[in-house]
Amino acid sequence: MLIHIPQDERKFRCTECGKSDSSQLLLNNHLQGVHLHKYAKVCKICGKTIRSSRAFERHMREHTCNLLPEMNCDICGLKLVSPRGLKRHKIRQHPQDGKKGFECPICPKVPPNLYALKEHIKYTHETGFDHKCTICGKDIKRSRNIWPRILRRSLHLYLVSKDI
Repeated sequence: MLIHIPQDERKFRCTECGKSDSSQLLLNNHLQGVHLHKYAKVCKICGKTIRSSRAFERHMREHTCNLLPEMNCDICGLKLVSPRGLKRHKIRQHPQDGKKGFECPICPKVPPNLYALKEHIKYTHETGFDHKCTICGKDIKRSRNIWPRILRRSLHLYLVSKDI
């Protein structure tokens, strides 16, 4: 049975991010995997570094347009491409008790948890449009959104040229 170790029993602290673990072995695994990227894979198409094999497989599906079938949230209709993403969306956006307890100090949005609030503030209020699509010139906030956009645009342009 897996259990969470109480915070006061986690004596080994990461000097990079402050995460604490209950043993030096676990801390070393964290350091190697998260900060030293020992187990990371680099995408040969876009150069992005991916830390886990499963995430790398998902990332490569984006490049090959071999995405999973879309599924819709039954509450708000948002389209997602994986059961994992749908589950995460529902936990964050539609908590079962209906309460969302973390109000944004800048706008009326009320994310369901502290992580979602931090992400909201970072990407909605703090991040500028620092990236640009090389096909249409649109300004984009997150670099991770560029490649899927370029691939979709390229595929669309290719298909349109074939119809002529």
